[in-house]
Amino acid sequence: MARQKLYPLPGNIPLSATIYPIALSRHRPSVGSSFSLRQPIIRRDTFSFFSMATQSIRIGGGMTLQSRLLWHFGWNQRPLYILAAILGLLGAIKFGSIYGLLFGLLPLGICILAIKEIKTAFPTILANAKIAVARSGAERVGIPFESSDCAVFAVSTAPSQMLLPPPSHTFSCVYISDAFLAVFAGSSFDLARRAVQLSTTAEEIYFRHVSSINQQDGFIEINQTRAKPKRIAVGNDPSVPRLLEALRTRLRSPRSSPTPTPDRSIDANATRRDTPLTIGNSDDERYCYIRSSKLTEHYADPVVLDVLLQQLQVPGTTAIHKQMADQEKRAAIESWIENFRRTPNSFWFDVPLYEVIAASIWRAQDSPFISNRIIKDKFYSVAREEDLMRPVARWLAARTEEPYMEVQLGRRRIDVLGHKNGRLTAVELKNSDEEFRRGPDQMNSFAEYAHTVYLACTPAFAADYLERNADHRDVNRWDPTLLDRKLKQGGFGLLIVERDNVFEVIKPVEQNPSPERVSRVVSKLTSIQMVELD
Repeated sequence: MARQKLYPLPGNIPLSATIYPIALSRHRPSVGSSFSLRQPIIRRDTFSFFSMATQSIRIGGGMTLQSRLLWHFGWNQRPLYILAAILGLLGAIKFGSIYGLLFGLLPLGICILAIKEIKTAFPTILANAKIAVARSGAERVGIPFESSDCAVFAVSTAPSQMLLPPPSHTFSCVYISDAFLAVFAGSSFDLARRAVQLSTTAEEIYFRHVSSINQQDGFIEINQTRAKPKRIAVGNDPSVPRLLEALRTRLRSPRSSPTPTPDRSIDANATRRDTPLTIGNSDDERYCYIRSSKLTEHYADPVVLDVLLQQLQVPGTTAIHKQMADQEKRAAIESWIENFRRTPNSFWFDVPLYEVIAASIWRAQDSPFISNRIIKDKFYSVAREEDLMRPVARWLAARTEEPYMEVQLGRRRIDVLGHKNGRLTAVELKNSDEEFRRGPDQMNSFAEYAHTVYLACTPAFAADYLERNADHRDVNRWDPTLLDRKLKQGGFGLLIVERDNVFEVIKPVEQNPSPERVSRVVSKLTSIQMVELD
């Protein structure tokens, strides 16, 4: 029996499910239901409507007489209510007691059984209807159903009533081939009658004419270069992100020939494209100035994953995202970032994957999922510049240098100055963008008196500096190496301060101050206060 590749249909149909209804018997309703899919019945009738041939499909399923009666009365409850009133009234008259009204509960019990029957059988009937529509749509668009990638979405068009499922739905089918996608939308499904009214139109869209694919609330929008955008109703189906990923994959590399058969000799343990990568644990690696080990820790946090889904506007509604496992969220995030990285006019064009993740965490300070304070804490933000002084002084002391505070170097004062055997290490502390505007000029002046010059700051300051630059109207792009380049151009080093820990991220270039200036500074150190380390 031929099998076809299917994106998961809403319901319980797996990726590799055989499309013939008989194979769906393993998805039959729970025990106690009289509904069965062993011999599904699909009846077709053709009739004319406004001079267009319209096809109707009846979804059966081998329902017993009892099931059919319960199904009928579940959707038509008024006769049962009338019967309940009559039996209750007759019972009260017959027995001359109010307890005679209890006879009216018998039709109400039937009503409850009917509702239960409908709710039990509904998922299987809806799934069977989707397969029937998908088959008919494949015939309409001229695509071999067994060899096509297909996704079917059901969107309810009427609210639920009296504990019943939505009574009507519309179906949208998307078929993906190597060179184009086909859309068969507009088919309607009357659940009470178990009847599908097939749409009369289908549309082919070649990938070479598609400029972008976006998701809005309940819709996928396909923007075309030579036609109006095409909107496909998808509702809140959890398989939407997978369809978007498949469409964007074909959009980035459309082919006019069939997909080649994969080489089975390749190692079966090779990494799959949709498997999230592992962030390196070396503290020498930093993304948005956060150590890779800390970023790995943040990336494992479910709250951070929800923040990234929202901040990066990963396709899918909040309801869909909540249904995804953490691994699926990471795969969706990384796939969406790759789409940004390959788009030339994107804010994240050509930015490393985990730089985008770290920077997006920093930029999510207005997210409702996480507080501004928590994000700043993850980036080791401090309230004052002075909070950096003691950690830097300890770092200098660990190098056997004497740390002094507020030392005059020419016309300017250096925040912290280290001294050892006539060598001077100047460290300028910065904690705000406004303070850093004059930073390069200050550090150039310090290079005339010290052998090495550093900038010391937190990851929060560095990330904020990159964000301010990226948000400038003449830039509008994230530049992860901007601060590094600015410091290296002057030969300055960079110290990243994380609470009591200080990391040398950029090594400074050895400066060549005049011996007279160095001697003059050293001679004044005896009258200058050293930084208290405790």
